[in-house]
Amino acid sequence: MMNIPIVPVYGDWLVWAITAERSLYATACCCQGFLLLGYDQGVMSGIVGADNQFGKDFDSPSATAQGTIVAIYDIGCAVGSLMCFMFGQRLGRRRMIMLGATTMLIGTAILTSATTRAQLIVGRVVTGIGNGFNSSSIPVYQSETCEGRMRGALVCLNSTVTILGLVIAYFLDYGLSFVNGPVQWRLPIGFQAVFALFLLIQAATLPETPRWLMSQGRKGEAIDVLSRLAAPPDQRTPEVESLIQERLRDIEESLARESAGGPFRYAELLQGGPLGNFRRVLLACGVNVMQQFTGANMINYL
Repeated sequence: MMNIPIVPVYGDWLVWAITAERSLYATACCCQGFLLLGYDQGVMSGIVGADNQFGKDFDSPSATAQGTIVAIYDIGCAVGSLMCFMFGQRLGRRRMIMLGATTMLIGTAILTSATTRAQLIVGRVVTGIGNGFNSSSIPVYQSETCEGRMRGALVCLNSTVTILGLVIAYFLDYGLSFVNGPVQWRLPIGFQAVFALFLLIQAATLPETPRWLMSQGRKGEAIDVLSRLAAPPDQRTPEVESLIQERLRDIEESLARESAGGPFRYAELLQGGPLGNFRRVLLACGVNVMQQFTGANMINYL
């Protein structure tokens, strides 16, 4: 598989880019993915209709057709998430994010150039798959590159930025509702390509996570990334070197515990035991199910 190079930058720039205390660039990359997710969730709600320009261009779709065009996106998201679950560990976090951004660009091109309902549906599925890749990979990348004390706050920030994406989509839809012609709906759909392109560029300049590199037996690269995360070369004091080795041991011990019971089996998710896997699965799924029962997505897509 092609090894995509990262920008060989050290010093203060990369420290600002990735460290937990000053994770400006890496956090911006992760937030960009969820900004795109929120935008894509909200953009269709102000476009789809039977009496507006969208309706004129697509023969006044019925309520059922409108619902299909909007809701099929979530099918794509589910497919993308499952594909990430199946292939994400093999490809790595960064490649999955880049693949998600590329898929989003393809889906956006299909949607923006759409002339039939079938093309709209295909475009929605493709963009959904891309966002499924991103929403499954980005939190993992974020958590594996930041310090434990900042992990919760930075991962939660992604969800907050999702709302910002919704707001941008809503107001862009509203502003263009006063414009006549196909630009009324083509521009809001096409605008998400800006977010996807920035995400692709940002992800290409970041390293893979140390944990994933260690899981692939690439210890030397993992140490290099950990060193770059810790400090620039001219600031690596004995204390910093000790911290790097401590983090490396933590990753090694964590991976050793995970592999102690042999290869992963899906049945383990339904078992209790000292790790309480089944309880964890119920908590994770339950929170998301309850969130959906609030009706938030129904309002987002209206």
